[in-house]
Amino acid sequence: MAGIGLFDVKGLTAIDPKFQIGSPIFDKIEIELNKDYYRGGKFTIEVENNSTENIYVQSISKNGKERSSVFMPFEDIVNGEILKIKMGNEPNLNLKN
Repeated sequence: MAGIGLFDVKGLTAIDPKFQIGSPIFDKIEIELNKDYYRGGKFTIEVENNSTENIYVQSISKNGKERSSVFMPFEDIVNGEILKIKMGNEPNLNLKN
């Protein structure tokens, strides 16, 4: 899933898994969720200023609400959230790891 800008170094084996948000290679990703297993219908990632020069996450919002962390709980994804990522050419040191 690293190509879409999400990865979990523990391979989703933690009790409450979290994905770290990184540099996606796509501008928009829509993932249809299986309603037999998950509440949400679709998880969407929209990326602004995506380019080979803009490899650093500048800001993250989930359903319109700004986030201060580069981590996203697995539960947020399977609930069908909309994640917006703004990219830039320098790191944003204010985002928490």
